[in-house]
Amino acid sequence: MWGLVQGLTEFLPISSSGHLVLVPAFLRELGWDVDEPQLAVSAV
Repeated sequence: MWGLVQGLTEFLPISSSGHLVLVPAFLRELGWDVDEPQLAVSAV
């Protein structure tokens, strides 16, 4: 999922890595149980 988020936001003039922080926070607000993105970021 994190790769999809980064790929879709790569063309924006905002850091695509920043979206890896914002998207989980947004999904938690919607009630989703989201793992922390740090593992995905360190794997990249």
